[in-house]
Amino acid sequence: MREIQVDFRWAVTVLVALYGALLSTYNAYIARKQSRHQIDVKITFGWLTYGPSLSDDMVMVTASNPGHRAVTLTSVGFLVPDGRQLALMSEGSKPLPHHLSEGTSIQHWIPQHELSQSLRKQRCPDPVRLRGFYDDAVGARHLSKSVSFKLS
Repeated sequence: MREIQVDFRWAVTVLVALYGALLSTYNAYIARKQSRHQIDVKITFGWLTYGPSLSDDMVMVTASNPGHRAVTLTSVGFLVPDGRQLALMSEGSKPLPHHLSEGTSIQHWIPQHELSQSLRKQRCPDPVRLRGFYDDAVGARHLSKSVSFKLS
């Protein structure tokens, strides 16, 4: 039988090279993640408060910026499954366009009954799958997860 000999210096060199390759790959991944826009969009349902009273039922679209780069948001709305979009022209926490710096958020809302009426006029199915979106100044569209919305 032949005996296999391992050169200790060769093994250390291979391990150091492997460690360096892994470390540089990780650093490149982190640098890329920090250099790109990172906007999280969510659809929620709730109410606005006016002192001790509550508003009508609202559908809210929120964008938050957990990233390390500021983004200018220019429009907000909903997408329906057939590709059409409904732009929100309603109220929000800030008017658009809005410069969304890192660690901040913005929210826009529409009364549920108004959204239902608009979607019914467009002959959308009941219930309809909606995705919220915010567009930014460089043309990127940031999307929420899809939610089911009943046209009541």
